[in-house]
Amino acid sequence: MMTAAEYKAALDALNLTQQQAAKSLGVSYRTSQRYAKQGAPRHIALALEALAAQRKEAA
Repeated sequence: MMTAAEYKAALDALNLTQQQAAKSLGVSYRTSQRYAKQGAPRHIALALEALAAQRKEAA
């Protein structure tokens, strides 16, 4: 599980708003808000890691 602080830090590192993160992760904005308050499940953490790796390759 990804903590709320880790989720917020990941969004900051990727320069994503919660709205953008929700769209990228295929969840609702409300769900993204919940992750920022209560933490996110493992598959979301993995998806954010993959997104970061993808952006790194593109750079």
